Amino acid sequence: KDEIVQLNADVEKAQNEERAVLRDQRRRKHEEATTGLERLVKGINELESGGQDTREAREGAAAHARQVSAWLKVDINDSLKVLALLDEQVKTASATDAPEIRQQIANERRAVDEALAALLDNSERMQLLGLDNAPDLKYLDDTLAQRADILVARLQYLVQQRDGLSRQVAGAGAEEKKRLKEKVSSLDGRALETADNLKITIDLMNERKLDAAE
Repeated sequence: KDEIVQLNADVEKAQNEERAVLRDQRRRKHEEATTGLERLVKGINELESGGQDTREAREGAAAHARQVSAWLKVDINDSLKVLALLDEQVKTASATDAPEIRQQIANERRAVDEALAALLDNSERMQLLGLDNAPDLKYLDDTLAQRADILVARLQYLVQQRDGLSRQVAGAGAEEKKRLKEKVSSLDGRALETADNLKITIDLMNERKLDAAE
């Protein structure tokens, strides 16, 4: 716990690549804490099946579960802020810088997907431990709905751009045709990545019984 508190402080002070490295390190520590909690809850269940008193262990697990919840929401909020900044940067990025920024966007989206799934799992553990998980579920539902809207808008934009460039290929000269095809291929890749993120979001929405029809 102390190590994560120090990492939080270091992340706030760091910039650029150093901040990205520290954020990744912090995320790994959070994953370790989540794995440790999962093992602890499993052990408690096994002890209770054997008729043993687990009150003290349950209190420790409950405190751990609350902390994991807080850490996961820090990760999610941080990644969403970074994504918003990267989405703005990529709009004006040079041809040289754009691929790296798009890779950063893909990494952050994946981190959000994993953290949201982990938060849902943790909310279920909290319920098993007799804790109030309603605030976490509300946060999860709100975040999933907002994320779905953003990803749908992004996907529609990418498909529109791709289709528009595809129509230009037929009447283009050889050099222009090659350039357009490369752009279409790039947009295809980005659209597929966005669709994958959207599918994960929809799966989580379905688990929460949220309306994902649209």
